[in-house]
Amino acid sequence: MILIAQLLLIPVLIAIIGILVYAMVRGAPYAPLGKQKIATMLSLLNVKSGDKAVDLGSGDGRFVIELAKKGAIAYGYEINPLLVLIAKWKIKKLGFQKNARIFWCDFWGKNLSSFNIVTVYLAPHSMKKVEAKLRRELKPNARVAVNHFPFPTWKPKKTAEKIYLYQQEK
Repeated sequence: MILIAQLLLIPVLIAIIGILVYAMVRGAPYAPLGKQKIATMLSLLNVKSGDKAVDLGSGDGRFVIELAKKGAIAYGYEINPLLVLIAKWKIKKLGFQKNARIFWCDFWGKNLSSFNIVTVYLAPHSMKKVEAKLRRELKPNARVAVNHFPFPTWKPKKTAEKIYLYQQEK
């Protein structure tokens, strides 16, 4: 029985390592935002009740929950299934199931045109591609908050504490 359990553990570990490597190549490793960064991003975004927001690479859901607390309909796209489970548990525990949702998916295949707020905290190697995707898909006046690594060509409207606020032009 122990041998069977050990044999089953090997593919599970390989799958977990594969998911973590894929997440780092396609976006970034898990790096949670601190309370001050979250407050700065929320302030720059000027989130209002009814905004539709998405956090790309939402990790453990902490920013999705903060968006929901401000009245936004908040989505999170996360590729790490363990972080998705943690985020879903936190959302349920806090009672935000109506306006906070986390999806286990790769955001590159998602159309983001329905969102008027997008938040991004990814690795520098992916920023050029994310910038192109957002400029192509977002509607005019959509707001984008980027933590730490700015877009290469899009000029921010405001900056504070290495948070960059962008707005989609008309």
